[in-house]
Amino acid sequence: MKLIEAARLEFEYRDRRGRPVYRLGPISLHIESGEFVGIAGKNGVGKSSLFLLLSRLLWPKRGEVSWATENLRIGFAFQSFARSLLPWKTVRDNVGFGARGARSDELDLLAGAEISQDSYPYQLSGGQQQIVSIVRAFSMGLDAVFLDEPFSSLDYDNTLKLARGLKEMKKGLGRAVLLVVHTLELQVLLSDRLLVIGGNPCRIQAEWVRPPVPSEIEEDWEALQAFASAQAADVRAQYDEFI
Repeated sequence: MKLIEAARLEFEYRDRRGRPVYRLGPISLHIESGEFVGIAGKNGVGKSSLFLLLSRLLWPKRGEVSWATENLRIGFAFQSFARSLLPWKTVRDNVGFGARGARSDELDLLAGAEISQDSYPYQLSGGQQQIVSIVRAFSMGLDAVFLDEPFSSLDYDNTLKLARGLKEMKKGLGRAVLLVVHTLELQVLLSDRLLVIGGNPCRIQAEWVRPPVPSEIEEDWEALQAFASAQAADVRAQYDEFI
């Protein structure tokens, strides 16, 4: 089922004199329920703007965004993750705020990052705060989750832990996830489809679709990482000017 659909979206930023300095579109895309969709592109190309347009927090100059239901529930984990946590609440209460209650795999992600549920945000590192904000977004039983640079404050080990945790949380969720990550290998590792955007005006330049992965590779984390790296190398070779 198409959860979110955009038809010929256009948007532009203007300078103080009203002159357009950056244009986005026309862009048409859709996101299916239960699907991981990645967006790849250079810095400043408009990935976050596209997030806001698809969530109807930003209104397009032309085109439209359709939702499967007008009451579509979308959760966010923005780059300014620390501001989204309630400083007077513990990790447990932050994760449970407005939520259905965290699943065991979501709580495992906290434990794997050595995050005590009784801690307060100020007692956590930036990377740990980021993981808490992501777990909260997934624990709220929403229709879609938008992740904007979820690995930006994490070291290498925690990046891999979070990537693996997201793969596990995806199973059986039935919700859409829109993902922006600068590391192409992580995009390919996590995404069912990858949209490469670029140019000015910015448009979708290519779409990568995840090929069938043998079960023995899917169940072997190291083999899956190697598979993703090989796929990412192919994508980079074809579309390097936009990534």
